[in-house]
Amino acid sequence: MKKNYTLALCIAFSSVFAQNTTIPLSARAFNIGSANNSAHAANKEVSTQRNCGTMDRLAKILQENPSLSTEIEQNKVLLQSYINQNYSALANERVIYSIPTVVHVVYRNATENISNAQVISQIDALNKDFRKLNPDVSQVPSAWTGLAADVGIEFCLANRDPQGNLTTGITRTSSSQASFDISNENMKFDNSGGKSAWPTDQYLNIWVCNLDGTLLGYAQFPGQGSPSTDGVVIDFDDFGTTGTATPPFNLGRTATHEVGHWLGLYHIWGDEPQCSQDDGVADTPQQKDKNYGCPSFPQGSSQAGGSCSGANPGAMFMNYMDYVDDACMYMFTNGQKANMLAALTQQRAALLNSQGCAGTIPNPNSCDSITNIAASATLQVYSPSDVSSGGTGYISGTNSFLDKAKADKFTANSTLQVKGMWIYFGGMYTPGNGSSVVTYKVWNNDGPSGAPNSTLGSQTTTTLNIYNSLIQNPPQPTYVQFPTNIVQNGTFYAGVEFDPTNGDTIIVATNTQNLSPNTAWELWSNNVWYPYSDANSWNTQLSHAILPVLCSQTTTSDLSYPPNQFDVELYPNPANDRLFIGIGNNLNNNETLDLKVINMLGATILNNKVLVNTSTIGLDLTDLSNGLYIIEIKQNDKVSIKKFQVNH
Repeated sequence: MKKNYTLALCIAFSSVFAQNTTIPLSARAFNIGSANNSAHAANKEVSTQRNCGTMDRLAKILQENPSLSTEIEQNKVLLQSYINQNYSALANERVIYSIPTVVHVVYRNATENISNAQVISQIDALNKDFRKLNPDVSQVPSAWTGLAADVGIEFCLANRDPQGNLTTGITRTSSSQASFDISNENMKFDNSGGKSAWPTDQYLNIWVCNLDGTLLGYAQFPGQGSPSTDGVVIDFDDFGTTGTATPPFNLGRTATHEVGHWLGLYHIWGDEPQCSQDDGVADTPQQKDKNYGCPSFPQGSSQAGGSCSGANPGAMFMNYMDYVDDACMYMFTNGQKANMLAALTQQRAALLNSQGCAGTIPNPNSCDSITNIAASATLQVYSPSDVSSGGTGYISGTNSFLDKAKADKFTANSTLQVKGMWIYFGGMYTPGNGSSVVTYKVWNNDGPSGAPNSTLGSQTTTTLNIYNSLIQNPPQPTYVQFPTNIVQNGTFYAGVEFDPTNGDTIIVATNTQNLSPNTAWELWSNNVWYPYSDANSWNTQLSHAILPVLCSQTTTSDLSYPPNQFDVELYPNPANDRLFIGIGNNLNNNETLDLKVINMLGATILNNKVLVNTSTIGLDLTDLSNGLYIIEIKQNDKVSIKKFQVNH
C-alpha cells in the first residue's frame, strides 16, 4: 500500500537547481506556469452608437430584384437542413480554416488613407475574435462560458493577387468622392471612384472608406447579391485598433460583426423587435431588441434589449452580433460557429481552394495539444515522506516501489490521431552517460475498470535529451514524435515508461488543478495499473504535465511550397512570450539549424542559428507583436514551414 503519505518537497520550479554538467547528469525544472486615435476628417460625423447597414443593403437588393426573395428563402432552408444534420460535427470541428483577405483602402485625403499597421491591427483583431483568443473572453458570464466558441476561422492578408503575383493584400485607391453611400456602393467599382473586387470566390474583399452619416459598416450575406459586390465595407474610423480607429468602436469589432454577417449570421435579436423573430441559431437566447453601449449583466425582460424569457441568464448582449460598444462584445457561440462553418463549407466553399494565401498554411494536418493541467498551473514534485509508507523517491516518478510507468487519461474525438507528446519533467538523474532509454507510450483503455492496457504506439528518447531540455534557461518540455500517427478510440492513456532498477531518477511534473476522477495512473511492479486516487495507491488526485498532440487528417492544398521535408510541432500555439519547437528525432544532433520568422507581409523579423542538442527548441517571442507568423526551420537541405500565433 502507498497510502497515508504526506506531501513534501513541494517544489515551485522557479529555478534550476542541483545541476551537474558532468556525468552523472542531474537536473530539476522550473515554474511553468489601447488604441491610438489620430485626427479625423474635418467633416466626419462620429457615431456614438453602433449602426450596421447589412439588413438595409439586403432590403435594397430585394427591392431591385424581388424574385431573389424566393431563392434566398430556399437557400436558407437547405442550409438550415444541412446545419441540423451536421450540427455536432460543425460545433465541435477542430480543423482551422484560413480565408485569404484583401483590404481595399479608398480615400480622398491622408487621414482616410489608413496605414498598413492599422490594416494589420484589424486582421489581428479578427483572428483573435474568431479563434477565441481575445483576452476579454474571460468576461463572458459563467452561464455562457460553455457556449463561447473558437470558430476555427483565421484571416490572412493575401500574398498572391488574382494573377498570382506577390502582394501585401492591401490596395489603395485615391478617389474624388467625399463619402460613399450604401445605396449605390460606388466604393466597389473602378469606374465610380472606388476599387473593383478581386474574385469574390477566392478572397474576402473588405473596403475601407468614408461612409455617409453614422454608418459603421455593412456586409453582403452568402448568395444574396451580385458577386461583384460581395464582401464587407467598414468606415475608416471604425476599422482596426490603431490609427483613425475611434472609441467606442476602436477594438476591431465592427469588422468582426460584419464578417459574421458575411458568413451568414443575423443580428442576435433577429431584426424584428419584441420577440417576434430570432436569429436562427440554436444556442443564442431570444431577446427583444438590440442593445447599445455597455449594459449590465443580467439584461432581463424589463430592459429594452433584454431577454424574452426572464432575467436569468438574460440577454447575450456581449455577443458579437448585438449592437453594444466594442469593449462590451467578446463572444460567438457554438451554434454561431456551426452556422458560419456551414456557410463557409457550403455556400462559400470555393474559398477553401483559393491560392490567395498560398504558402501560409503549409502544414498538411491541423494539430493541437491537449492536457489535464491548467495553463496557470504551478507544477510540482511530490515525495512520500511518511516512514510508515515504507517508500522513498517520487510519487510522480521512480521510487522504491519500483513503479514502471506513469500516465494520464484523455478523451478526444475518435477521428483524431496522436502524432507526438510533450512532457514536462520535474527532474532527472542518471548515473550513466545519458544513454538510458525512456519510452513515451500511448495505451488503450480496455483494461480492468477502464485501466490502460494494450500499447497503441511508442517512441523512445534518452535521459541525455531530457537533461538537455531541463538545463535550458528557462527549462523546457521534452518532445517525442511517434513513427506513425497513433489511432485512438476516443479515450486513451498517454505517458512515460522507464526502468525502475537501473539507477535513474525520472520525475514527471504534476499539479492538482482542473481534475476529473482517476486522471493520473501508475503501473506497479506487479504489472497492475492503479489510479493515484485509489486507496491502495496514493489516495490523492493529481494530473501529470503530459500533453499529447492530436491531429486531424483533413488536408489542405499548398502549391507554393514543396511538402515539408521533416515534421515538427509547435507548443503552445497560440504562444505568449515563448514558443517550443518539437523536432523529435527528425534532425541531426550537434548540428546547427536556421530558424526564420516571417510576418504576414512577408518580412523576415527574426533569423537565428541554433545548435541541436535536444528534441525541443525554445524561441523567445517577447519582441514580437501580436499576430500570425510563419516559421521556417532549415537544416542542411531539409526545410519545414509552420504557422503560429503570438498572443501576449
